[in-house]
Amino acid sequence: MAIDGSPHSYKVVDEAVALAKEIGAKIILVHVIPRIEVPTEFLEFMKTERIEVSPEYLYSTKVVEEILQRFGERVAGSGVEYDTIVEVGMWLSVL
Repeated sequence: MAIDGSPHSYKVVDEAVALAKEIGAKIILVHVIPRIEVPTEFLEFMKTERIEVSPEYLYSTKVVEEILQRFGERVAGSGVEYDTIVEVGMWLSVL
């Protein structure tokens, strides 16, 4: 299931957990990193710390790690197995 950290995502995760428990399935948490504008403060931090990777990539990675950790803990707390997938750009798939 795709999650974006919104309140709606919590409802989706809770429904998926209930269904996964019912049928004995594993959940895959998916987050697609959109192209974003990085805050000036973050760019300054990167310059100060001499970080030389893409600021969009680094900022997005930190945001996504937090989202996946939050939702992963929610799923794991229910006893359901899960994996995570992170993609950049658009991700369309029919499972």
